[in-house]
Amino acid sequence: MRAGGRLLILPFLVVVASDCRRASESEAPMPPSVELRAGQMEVRAKSVLLAPNAPRTEPRRVASAPKSSRAPLPRSEAHRVRLDRGGVRVPVPAPDLTSGRRIHLTLRDCITDLAPGINYQVFLGEPSPEHYVGGITFFDAVRRRVTDRLGDVTDIAERLAAEGGAWEVTIVPVGVASRAAHPTVGDVLLVSR
Repeated sequence: MRAGGRLLILPFLVVVASDCRRASESEAPMPPSVELRAGQMEVRAKSVLLAPNAPRTEPRRVASAPKSSRAPLPRSEAHRVRLDRGGVRVPVPAPDLTSGRRIHLTLRDCITDLAPGINYQVFLGEPSPEHYVGGITFFDAVRRRVTDRLGDVTDIAERLAAEGGAWEVTIVPVGVASRAAHPTVGDVLLVSR
């Protein structure tokens, strides 16, 4: 949409491929709107990254990052990552950005005992609008393992490399999950295609 010579990207609801129903505004947060101008990019958060009633705690780090950020590891160091109330940071190997191949983020083997009743926001690096990848739910993952492919993250990976940020995937709950849910993710993978 163009408004006064500026390209305006409006907020939208995130619907994950494994969740074919439309999420209500109370279930899924609106990603920040982004206003682009010629020659520069300005990011203005028009919504809150966490739901108003979400606890304001820092995500916990679940494993140490590999010593060599260029190590060709096929998967993250952490396995069966439990998504707790404060969020988690999962170290991932730095992808080869010189190959010209696209980088995709996959969360494999997601499962929960009961539906947590909330969504989770996923970031490559720090939880900020510039590093936002997408959202996941555990719809269809109750006692059944599913894979969420969050898509192409090449631009975010290049930005993270330029900033010198930590190679980690941050998963932040939007709200407070049901205590009996116990949602977990098996593998967090950056795959080049």
